[in-house]
Amino acid sequence: LVQHLNQYFGLMINELHSYHGTLDKLIGDAIMALFNAPLADHDHAYHACLAAAGMLRALEQFNRRWPEGDRRQLRMGVGINTGEAIVGNIGAAGRFNYTAIGDTVNIAARLESMTKEVNENWQQAHCCLSADVLIGEQTYLAVRDRLPCYPAGDLVLKGKSASLPAWVLDWRNCHQHR
Repeated sequence: LVQHLNQYFGLMINELHSYHGTLDKLIGDAIMALFNAPLADHDHAYHACLAAAGMLRALEQFNRRWPEGDRRQLRMGVGINTGEAIVGNIGAAGRFNYTAIGDTVNIAARLESMTKEVNENWQQAHCCLSADVLIGEQTYLAVRDRLPCYPAGDLVLKGKSASLPAWVLDWRNCHQHR
């Protein structure tokens, strides 16, 4: 299992770095990444979307080593949200991490957790194959003229009193610009 996850993480982190992303942390089998920090990237929303597409393409290649339905095949969902966050070394004198916190980060995490639910209904009713990548409104506004996105509707996210609009990024049709 450790070797399997390490191979998976290696592929994902390579894609992340290819698009100017910063690895924040590994959380179990999840990856938290930052864009536009610590180095400025004026096209960070676009790069985050391209990184997600690259990661999912790499995951498809990774999974081709095993037959359909084999438990070694992995799945992932991605949530991307753009906005202000508090970024820096957070922790205590004996242990701290460079990370980001705030509502923008929480919404990205909630979007990721919604991919499973949205995906179940999406595949039967819409134009792209899956809803593996959900993006928030500010991300959508930054990439809508360059990447294929479709409205996922207003989603009720955990910890939010009002629903928020979200879009599906059709990652299979994103161009590979590095």
